[in-house]
Amino acid sequence: MLDTRRHVASAADFDLAEEGEFAAVLAAAMRAIRTVVHAPRVYVIMFGEGAHHLHAHLIPRDPNCAGTSAWEIADWYRAVASGSCAPAAMDQVASVVVRVGQEMRAAITI
Repeated sequence: MLDTRRHVASAADFDLAEEGEFAAVLAAAMRAIRTVVHAPRVYVIMFGEGAHHLHAHLIPRDPNCAGTSAWEIADWYRAVASGSCAPAAMDQVASVVVRVGQEMRAAITI
């Protein structure tokens, strides 16, 4: 998940500098996730209803994994939330987060 530095309800509320910075960090994060998990595509879903604060969920997509194309990814969110599908192992998630952070630090200059 990518969060904003300043509280904003929407990307439409960014000033020009924030807009450019968020776009650059978002692109770097997507590239890093692709590299680390070897996913050809990374989805970005931005919500703002629950917290009334902009945050982007970055979701790697493996086209070989059934049920993850386009809007089907929301079904995965619901399945994990309801307990009908197990979440990813926390040690694996932690490892990926560390590696994505390393990739981003090596690539970004903001």
